[in-house]
Amino acid sequence: VQGFAATESDAAHQPSAADIAAVRAFRLTPGFLGKWLALAKDPKMPPPGIVLGKLKDGESVAAASAQLDAWPAVHRELGRQGLSSHDYLVGTVALFAAGFKLAEIEHPDLMKKNGMQSSGPDVATPANVAFMRAHKAEIETAMRAGAAAHGETIPKPAPQQ
Repeated sequence: VQGFAATESDAAHQPSAADIAAVRAFRLTPGFLGKWLALAKDPKMPPPGIVLGKLKDGESVAAASAQLDAWPAVHRELGRQGLSSHDYLVGTVALFAAGFKLAEIEHPDLMKKNGMQSSGPDVATPANVAFMRAHKAEIETAMRAGAAAHGETIPKPAPQQ
């Protein structure tokens, strides 16, 4: 997910200019990451992929935020972390966009081979990509723990050569 659309078939579901601007303006920080990591491991929270799937289906950030707020347990857990659903959602997109961009930088041939080029707007800022690079291992570990809490698995990345 470099932007909001990750494949050619997603290109029809483009985000609004306001949603793009919100993600580009979101600065990933250690404070946000700590809250996000706690939520990623929380079995009461939907997996981030489900959250992002709503945006890929063409929903606005506001509409997807309202759906998160409609789940009492999710709303409560976000509140415990001091996050609004909007900030959690925009921050999650910023985090995933930075991760996707970093993968394109580090593994361009593999990304191309697997058809993982973005057709959406590039919302990953250089600062967020640098942040992702610095925190990549702990984010990947949390993603695997979160998936396991939901009965899913995320494969470990192949060792670097």
